[in-house]
Amino acid sequence: MQRIHLKKEPKLDIKLEAFPYQSEAVEAIRDLEYTAIFYEQGLGKSKIAIDLILYWLEKKMVDTVLYVAKKSLLYNCEKEFERHSYLKPKILTQNRSSNYYVFNAPSRLILTHYEVLRTELERLQLFLRVRNVAVIMDESAKIKNPNSSLTEVAFLLSPFFKKRVIMTGTPVANRPYDLWAQIYLYIATRTYCRWGKSEMPTDIAVDSLNEYQMKDLNRLKEWLYHKRTQVRLERDRAERRQKREEEAGKRRVEQPALFEF
Repeated sequence: MQRIHLKKEPKLDIKLEAFPYQSEAVEAIRDLEYTAIFYEQGLGKSKIAIDLILYWLEKKMVDTVLYVAKKSLLYNCEKEFERHSYLKPKILTQNRSSNYYVFNAPSRLILTHYEVLRTELERLQLFLRVRNVAVIMDESAKIKNPNSSLTEVAFLLSPFFKKRVIMTGTPVANRPYDLWAQIYLYIATRTYCRWGKSEMPTDIAVDSLNEYQMKDLNRLKEWLYHKRTQVRLERDRAERRQKREEEAGKRRVEQPALFEF
């Protein structure tokens, strides 16, 4: 449901037809509250995201969509929106003065980069409380480290979005653990309870994952358990080896020489 009304609504027509696999992807995820798009580079994740945004806005599911990308890719993102749609995004930058007008102007699409989430955290939280906003996080490997301040900011904002989509062509760059923060982003209720000072609002609480997400989460837990067990065994072996070497050295010192010249 939309909370704001524009004097002149943007044209929500699609400029270029999607490939069949892109259309199937949009149809599969368009009504989900949260999802992930893990397509390899060059398969058109941006096109899927843009068609998804147009669907949300056409059905009046949200007021605004916040599209987050790497800072170096903002210009390319603007060109993608221009190529595939008639939407003209407003840009949130690290200039807080100009951001004031973005936050207070009615807009269906806002484009920003990850570092702005951190510098504008307080105003973004206020903004999300009065608007129905969906978020699409492109190149979500930026938040793969669960201990980084940028990831913690994403966790804090997550419960306030009406729809959440993460996208990356490399969900597991080096190891399954790279997926952890991206899966954890779904678990908004636990994150909110950890950082918030009040109970999670019931209308945005997420208490469970679906079957497929739970399978992924369980596989990740098994991998973490295996790695933790492996590290513990290796540490124990190293300690036993060191102890044997120390005892052998002590015996050599204490044992009298067999031959002395």
